[in-house]
Amino acid sequence: AGTLKTRSESSDSTPLMLQYQKIKDEHKKEVLFFRLGDFYEMFNEDALEVSRLLNLTLTHRGTQPMCGIPYHAAKIYISRLLRLGKKIAVCEQVGENPNGKGLAERKVIEIITPGTALESEYLDGGANNFLAAASISGCFVGFAIIDVTTGEFSATHWKLSETAEKLPGELGRFNPREFLLSEKLYSNPAVKDILNANPSISISWYPDWNFDSKLSFSRLTRQFNTANLKSFSLTEESAEVGAAGFLLDYLQRNSTANAPHV
Repeated sequence: AGTLKTRSESSDSTPLMLQYQKIKDEHKKEVLFFRLGDFYEMFNEDALEVSRLLNLTLTHRGTQPMCGIPYHAAKIYISRLLRLGKKIAVCEQVGENPNGKGLAERKVIEIITPGTALESEYLDGGANNFLAAASISGCFVGFAIIDVTTGEFSATHWKLSETAEKLPGELGRFNPREFLLSEKLYSNPAVKDILNANPSISISWYPDWNFDSKLSFSRLTRQFNTANLKSFSLTEESAEVGAAGFLLDYLQRNSTANAPHV
């Protein structure tokens, strides 16, 4: 008869893998590049997906699927994943334990997404690299786009009933690489059809509170160092505000660049 192995006895519960899992739990939307020596390793679902997408050899650490890439070639692989709409969290070793014993401290030092990438290796020549967002405000949709590499920042709105007509035009005009949407739009049939027709765009859904108009209004006035947004013909209740403010918050969380030029 076989022996049932408890979690504490399994290879999944080694100190290294517990460290990995803790970090991965904080970055569920990203592929985690976990630094081990001269390689970035991926495990479990990340390993299965990346090995398939990039045609990498899939191995195992204990019972867990694993694949890796040399750290010096990471930008090549990151660029390929970005073009496939993936987000990457880069986790580095940031400390050594005394006497070289025990587990080294690791943490995510950078998050790279299709719409926040800055390095030339991740960009398509002279083309814009737009990040877009959309949310619902009453019976209107607010839509905003930003290109952190150039500072271009625009917003507009339309009636919710006009989404099937208006959204394709905006996506066609700016061709964003990444699109952040309020979960309120998830059940909208027109939105689903439009997104299905644009499979190259990286899509992420966020709880509606991320697009809160009051918080977004405050974020925008801080960015422009103004008391209000009258010079943009906007008020706190304007439909554009939620999406535009969330773009700035998203950049602050996921980009290594400050955005004073925006």
